[in-house]
Amino acid sequence: AQTNYNSPPSSLQDGVFQILLVRGKHVGRVAMASILLGLDHGSHANHPAAEFIECVAYRLEPLTEGSYNDLDGEVIESGTIQAQVLPAALQVFGASKRQNNAEK
Repeated sequence: AQTNYNSPPSSLQDGVFQILLVRGKHVGRVAMASILLGLDHGSHANHPAAEFIECVAYRLEPLTEGSYNDLDGEVIESGTIQAQVLPAALQVFGASKRQNNAEK
């Protein structure tokens, strides 16, 4: 999708990473589909099973051997995953949504 609002409360300059967790005893396929479809406009953030955790670094360790890991839609090998925010390590250039619409 051209527009995707994975983390509506975030900005590029905030210096934190938002982890989106979906958990609950009754999160089935319909609820998961609703959350995933909500990424297009940000409504997933209001779903009762969605939880954002703010951090500057994280480490995920599998609970069982042979777990399935997915990073941004790509399957990666099973094992520990860790990341950290590197403030000011990247320069991002782009037009605002209003500028893009004015050009059309």
